[in-house]
Amino acid sequence: MSRLRIGYMTNEVVGSHQRLLFRAIAEQAQIAGVDLVAYEGRCLNSPLFRDNQYNLIFDFIDECLLDGLVISSCSVFGFLSTEAMNQWFNQRFKLPVASIGGPLADASNIMLNDEQGLTKLLQHVIDEHQCQHFVFVGGPELNQEAAERLNVFWRVMSANGIEKNAITMPGDFTAQSGIEAMAEVVAIRAQGQLIDAVAFANDEMAIAAIDYLNRVHPDLVNQLVITGFDDSHYASMIAPSLSTVKQPFEQMAAKAIEDLIGRIKHQQPVADYCFNTVPVFRRSCGCTPQQSERQVQLHRFAGSNYKMHEMTQSYNVNELFAQLAAGLPYFDVVSCYVALYEGGRFLHSDTDSNRVPKQSRLVFAYHQHQHCPLQSAIVFNTHELLPASFWDVNRSLPLLVKPLMFDNQHFGFIIFDVSEGWLEDMEDIRRQVARTLNAALLFEEKATAVREVELANERLQQLNSELEKVNELLSKRSVTDELTGLYNRRGFFDLVRQYAVTDRVLNRCTLFYADMNDLKMVNDKLGHHQGDCAIQLVAEALRMTFRNEDIIGRIGGDEFVVCAKRCGPQDIGSLVQRFEQSMAKCNQRSSLPWDVSSCMGYQVFNGGTEQDLERALELADHMLYRNKAAYKRRKALQAERTRDSDH
Repeated sequence: MSRLRIGYMTNEVVGSHQRLLFRAIAEQAQIAGVDLVAYEGRCLNSPLFRDNQYNLIFDFIDECLLDGLVISSCSVFGFLSTEAMNQWFNQRFKLPVASIGGPLADASNIMLNDEQGLTKLLQHVIDEHQCQHFVFVGGPELNQEAAERLNVFWRVMSANGIEKNAITMPGDFTAQSGIEAMAEVVAIRAQGQLIDAVAFANDEMAIAAIDYLNRVHPDLVNQLVITGFDDSHYASMIAPSLSTVKQPFEQMAAKAIEDLIGRIKHQQPVADYCFNTVPVFRRSCGCTPQQSERQVQLHRFAGSNYKMHEMTQSYNVNELFAQLAAGLPYFDVVSCYVALYEGGRFLHSDTDSNRVPKQSRLVFAYHQHQHCPLQSAIVFNTHELLPASFWDVNRSLPLLVKPLMFDNQHFGFIIFDVSEGWLEDMEDIRRQVARTLNAALLFEEKATAVREVELANERLQQLNSELEKVNELLSKRSVTDELTGLYNRRGFFDLVRQYAVTDRVLNRCTLFYADMNDLKMVNDKLGHHQGDCAIQLVAEALRMTFRNEDIIGRIGGDEFVVCAKRCGPQDIGSLVQRFEQSMAKCNQRSSLPWDVSSCMGYQVFNGGTEQDLERALELADHMLYRNKAAYKRRKALQAERTRDSDH
């Protein structure tokens, strides 16, 4: 039985909150033995242009590939109201969904009780550190989690009778908004207003604010209590380490995977789950951490001497992929695949419908630590992400899908196996591949355009000579038989008259009259198409028999005439024999179900008047019909012998 395949819809996985949740989801999927396909975009409805470009990747999510889907709703839908979030969701997915952090109708919802952990953290700052003047930096206006955290803040302030001392500032969960809020706090303090604690609605803003103080106002670092929310990857690494609220990512991820498997395999109903948060006290609030602070390696030192951005520089796509294959082992990447859209790059806007091209070409495959050189690109359906052979491995696959684009020009996507390696490395590789591939594709497109211009110039140079031939071509069409390409009646007689009648010097020739046998019977029994093929065969045999300078024409349905120039009585026998041999060769090569035959008559013509020409053709025609009559007698005699032998 094939493994279940679960999708994961998330925004930037190297973000402070998203990293922990993504790693937890990937780990739980591996424990459950299911494939995980993570589609990494950005926040929907983000005010940033680039974010909306990344979100094209969400159009890849397809129920034909996936059995279920986990959505990091708390981050992906950060700029949408609950109503808009559900409207977007209902328009797209018809497969089982588990939503983490945001309530979706017809989905299982894994929710957080923000109140417990945040209340304890704020109360701790008030009781243990005697803070009375707070600033709270919120999240996106429409984000439900941000709204809940703001409500918790006001409840704690009110419960302690210090709400009049509290200030709120807008934020949007991004580092930049954290820096801007802290700059405003510094400005307010400089005006004499007392502020002794700043609570941020998430860690990313809080960490950026601490970094800003360290760089710009180091004297204030120990004068302000700063708290966050998420207990993200970097919370314990910043100096001072961040007091925050911890989310139980592992338990939430396990429940999301467990719920989907139960619904997929056992048709269990949707359900809602709630997990409590807990405070984590560190140095940014003045506490000494209860546990030793994590010392996590921020960069992969083993590969630090290999700089992907320096080693992947080429204007040739094949060279780029060779460089990429050489560099990936230095970053512990298990598998990496690059696919380009069929039809080339395209411009993407939010108003596009059916935005993802239906087919893509796999142009690079680094599979299970091995480069797999492709003899040619493998075309597959884009929503399948990979050709079937690359899905066939003996373990569950955790894959991460990222778009390849430059500005709003999209040209493909890249996929990583994230069972090993660093997410930062993978994003650096994606970014470098996108930049270099964009340049290489532009260079190829430019080279193609230059070549097209050169070809156009060459073509233009030929046009004059071709145009000069147009009248000649039109003239030929008026004297050419369409079926065989030989001269028609008009063309044949015009040229023969010019050669043997009109010219002042009388030129000798021999006139041959040929007629295909049994054409009417073929048309009646086998159809006119077979008859046409037989006529073409006779025409080909005549071409093989006579020279290019000789005049060959088809002047009736099965009637052919030839003017063999400078041909006398001594040449006739060899020409008739050559024609019979040519017919035999054509029949041998033909796919017709019978052997085509023809009778021939001839008459030497030494030039003369129009009447002399007509008389010579009549004599050739008379000989033809004598030969035709002899053919019919032989055929009848053969048929009679066949009947006698049957009896």
